[in-house]
Amino acid sequence: MIKPETRLKDIVNAPEFRDHELMVGEMPGIFGSLISNIKLETMCKMTKTWNPQSLAEGMEYLSEQTKKKKVFYDFWTPKEKASDPSRKMTGIAALTVSKKAKFVVLCAGGGYASVCSMAEAYLVAQLLNQMGYSTFVIQYRVGKYAKAPNPMEDLAQAIRFILQYTQEFQVEA
Repeated sequence: MIKPETRLKDIVNAPEFRDHELMVGEMPGIFGSLISNIKLETMCKMTKTWNPQSLAEGMEYLSEQTKKKKVFYDFWTPKEKASDPSRKMTGIAALTVSKKAKFVVLCAGGGYASVCSMAEAYLVAQLLNQMGYSTFVIQYRVGKYAKAPNPMEDLAQAIRFILQYTQEFQVEA
Protein backbone atom coordinates (compact mmCIF):
# COMPACT_ATOMS: atom_id res chain seq x y z
CA MET A 1 0.00 0.00 0.00
CA ILE A 2 1.32 3.41 -0.93
CA LYS A 3 1.26 5.90 1.94
CA PRO A 4 2.74 9.38 2.53
CA GLU A 5 5.78 7.77 4.16
CA THR A 6 6.45 5.55 1.12
CA ARG A 7 9.79 6.25 -0.55
CA LEU A 8 9.87 7.11 -4.23
CA LYS A 9 12.33 4.30 -4.94
CA ASP A 10 9.80 1.81 -3.54
CA ILE A 11 7.14 3.10 -5.95
CA VAL A 12 9.49 3.02 -8.95
CA ASN A 13 10.65 -0.50 -8.06
CA ALA A 14 7.16 -1.89 -7.45
CA PRO A 15 6.48 -4.76 -9.88
CA GLU A 16 3.58 -2.95 -11.54
CA PHE A 17 5.74 0.10 -12.36
CA ARG A 18 9.30 -1.23 -12.60
CA ASP A 19 9.30 -2.00 -16.30
CA HIS A 20 7.39 1.01 -17.46
CA GLU A 21 9.68 3.82 -18.54
CA LEU A 22 7.05 6.54 -18.14
CA MET A 23 6.77 5.93 -14.42
CA VAL A 24 10.49 5.54 -13.95
CA GLY A 25 11.23 8.39 -16.32
CA GLU A 26 9.00 10.90 -14.57
CA MET A 27 10.53 10.44 -11.15
CA PRO A 28 14.18 11.43 -11.72
CA GLY A 29 13.08 14.52 -13.59
CA ILE A 30 11.34 15.83 -10.49
CA PHE A 31 14.13 15.65 -7.92
CA GLY A 32 17.17 14.10 -9.59
CA SER A 33 19.37 11.97 -7.35
CA LEU A 34 17.15 12.49 -4.29
CA ILE A 35 14.86 9.83 -5.71
CA SER A 36 16.57 6.97 -3.93
CA ASN A 37 15.33 7.78 -0.42
CA ILE A 38 12.89 10.67 -0.50
CA LYS A 39 9.45 10.00 0.96
CA LEU A 40 6.26 11.30 -0.63
CA GLU A 41 5.58 13.46 2.42
CA THR A 42 9.08 14.98 2.22
CA MET A 43 8.66 15.70 -1.47
CA CYS A 44 5.40 17.48 -0.69
CA LYS A 45 7.04 19.58 2.04
CA MET A 46 9.74 20.60 -0.44
CA THR A 47 7.21 21.81 -2.99
CA LYS A 48 5.00 23.48 -0.36
CA THR A 49 1.99 22.87 -2.59
CA TRP A 50 1.29 19.16 -2.88
CA ASN A 51 -0.68 17.12 -0.36
CA PRO A 52 1.08 13.89 0.69
CA GLN A 53 -2.14 12.01 1.46
CA SER A 54 -3.78 12.81 -1.89
CA LEU A 55 -0.53 12.04 -3.73
CA ALA A 56 -0.34 8.64 -1.99
CA GLU A 57 -4.02 7.92 -2.70
CA GLY A 58 -3.58 8.76 -6.37
CA MET A 59 -0.50 6.57 -6.70
CA GLU A 60 -2.24 3.73 -4.86
CA TYR A 61 -5.16 4.01 -7.30
CA LEU A 62 -2.76 3.87 -10.25
CA SER A 63 -1.06 0.85 -8.69
CA GLU A 64 -4.38 -0.96 -8.24
CA GLN A 65 -5.39 -0.26 -11.83
CA THR A 66 -2.10 -1.53 -13.29
CA LYS A 67 -2.59 -4.82 -11.45
CA LYS A 68 -6.01 -5.30 -13.12
CA LYS A 69 -5.36 -4.25 -16.73
CA LYS A 70 -3.00 -2.60 -19.15
CA VAL A 71 -2.76 1.08 -18.27
CA PHE A 72 0.32 2.52 -19.99
CA TYR A 73 0.32 3.10 -23.74
CA ASP A 74 2.62 4.72 -26.26
CA PHE A 75 0.74 7.04 -28.56
CA TRP A 76 3.69 7.45 -30.94
CA THR A 77 4.68 4.32 -32.87
CA PRO A 78 8.19 2.90 -32.47
CA LYS A 79 9.01 4.25 -35.94
CA GLU A 80 7.77 7.74 -35.01
CA LYS A 81 9.81 7.64 -31.81
CA ALA A 82 12.91 6.52 -33.72
CA SER A 83 12.50 9.38 -36.20
CA ASP A 84 12.29 11.91 -33.35
CA PRO A 85 14.03 10.79 -30.14
CA SER A 86 12.43 13.67 -28.22
CA ARG A 87 9.24 11.56 -28.26
CA LYS A 88 10.85 8.80 -26.17
CA MET A 89 9.31 9.78 -22.82
CA THR A 90 5.76 10.34 -24.03
CA GLY A 91 2.64 8.26 -23.55
CA ILE A 92 -0.61 7.97 -21.65
CA ALA A 93 -1.99 6.20 -18.65
CA ALA A 94 -5.47 4.98 -19.55
CA LEU A 95 -7.67 4.85 -16.46
CA THR A 96 -10.91 3.71 -17.98
CA VAL A 97 -14.24 2.74 -16.50
CA SER A 98 -15.95 -0.59 -17.16
CA LYS A 99 -18.66 0.74 -19.47
CA LYS A 100 -18.76 2.92 -22.55
CA ALA A 101 -18.17 6.46 -21.33
CA LYS A 102 -17.11 9.97 -22.16
CA PHE A 103 -13.45 10.69 -21.56
CA VAL A 104 -11.16 13.37 -20.20
CA VAL A 105 -7.48 13.94 -21.02
CA LEU A 106 -5.48 15.24 -18.04
CA CYS A 107 -2.35 17.28 -18.73
CA ALA A 108 -0.63 17.72 -15.38
CA GLY A 109 1.59 20.75 -14.98
CA GLY A 110 5.22 21.20 -14.19
CA GLY A 111 6.17 24.38 -15.97
CA TYR A 112 7.39 22.36 -18.96
CA ALA A 113 10.30 21.19 -16.78
CA SER A 114 8.48 17.99 -15.80
CA VAL A 115 5.01 16.47 -15.84
CA CYS A 116 3.70 16.18 -12.28
CA SER A 117 1.15 13.43 -12.82
CA MET A 118 1.99 11.79 -9.50
CA ALA A 119 0.83 14.82 -7.55
CA GLU A 120 -1.66 16.38 -9.91
CA ALA A 121 -3.35 13.76 -12.06
CA TYR A 122 -3.89 10.28 -10.62
CA LEU A 123 -6.18 11.22 -7.73
CA VAL A 124 -8.15 13.46 -10.10
CA ALA A 125 -8.36 10.53 -12.52
CA GLN A 126 -9.74 8.35 -9.74
CA LEU A 127 -12.39 10.95 -8.88
CA LEU A 128 -13.35 11.32 -12.56
CA ASN A 129 -13.58 7.52 -12.87
CA GLN A 130 -15.91 7.48 -9.86
CA MET A 131 -18.05 10.04 -11.70
CA GLY A 132 -18.23 7.68 -14.71
CA TYR A 133 -15.59 9.27 -16.97
CA SER A 134 -12.66 7.41 -18.48
CA THR A 135 -9.49 9.38 -17.93
CA PHE A 136 -6.22 9.53 -19.84
CA VAL A 137 -3.18 11.05 -18.16
CA ILE A 138 -0.68 12.32 -20.73
CA GLN A 139 3.09 12.39 -20.42
CA TYR A 140 4.13 15.06 -22.90
CA ARG A 141 7.55 16.34 -23.89
CA VAL A 142 9.21 18.56 -21.31
CA GLY A 143 12.60 20.05 -20.50
CA LYS A 144 14.80 20.65 -23.51
CA TYR A 145 12.11 19.03 -25.69
CA ALA A 146 9.29 21.31 -24.53
CA LYS A 147 9.82 23.86 -27.28
CA ALA A 148 6.57 24.64 -29.11
CA PRO A 149 4.82 22.94 -30.75
CA ASN A 150 6.06 19.65 -29.22
CA PRO A 151 3.77 19.43 -26.15
CA MET A 152 0.73 20.36 -28.26
CA GLU A 153 1.71 17.78 -30.88
CA ASP A 154 1.83 15.20 -28.10
CA LEU A 155 -1.64 16.16 -26.89
CA ALA A 156 -3.03 16.00 -30.44
CA GLN A 157 -1.40 12.61 -31.03
CA ALA A 158 -2.73 11.28 -27.73
CA ILE A 159 -6.27 12.31 -28.67
CA ARG A 160 -5.89 10.72 -32.13
CA PHE A 161 -4.65 7.54 -30.43
CA ILE A 162 -7.61 7.45 -28.02
CA LEU A 163 -10.07 8.01 -30.87
CA GLN A 164 -8.37 5.29 -32.93
CA TYR A 165 -8.98 2.81 -30.09
CA THR A 166 -12.44 3.86 -28.90
CA GLN A 167 -13.59 0.22 -28.89
CA GLU A 168 -10.67 -1.00 -26.79
CA PHE A 169 -10.98 1.86 -24.33
CA GLN A 170 -14.81 1.83 -24.42
CA VAL A 171 -14.98 5.59 -24.87
CA GLU A 172 -17.42 7.74 -26.78
CA ALA A 173 -15.95 9.53 -29.78
